[in-house]
Amino acid sequence: MVYSAWGIIENGGLQYFFESNFPGDPPYDVFVQAFSSVGLTEIALRFSKLVSLFPFDDPHKFPQERQDFIDSRPSSFITSMEELDDLFFAHENIEQTLNSFLQVPGKS
Repeated sequence: MVYSAWGIIENGGLQYFFESNFPGDPPYDVFVQAFSSVGLTEIALRFSKLVSLFPFDDPHKFPQERQDFIDSRPSSFITSMEELDDLFFAHENIEQTLNSFLQVPGKS
């Protein structure tokens, strides 16, 4: 999940992530848990806060409503999204973090 999210965010930021639909429409909490499980705790916490700013439940299920909300440019959401984008891109090496997490013990 983190690799999928990171690939999208790396290509177009969190706005691009929220404009995307994922197979099976997983809740955004799945991404929060995935970030947390690989040690990206601050990103997980801020991502969870950002998702909570959508003014409706289950934003992962409503692509048009998500897009309309983002297009309306609510300042608190846009500011939080930009701050989280900065945090993603400031991370020294998310791919290295993921690879370290996924590495099988005893193998190089």
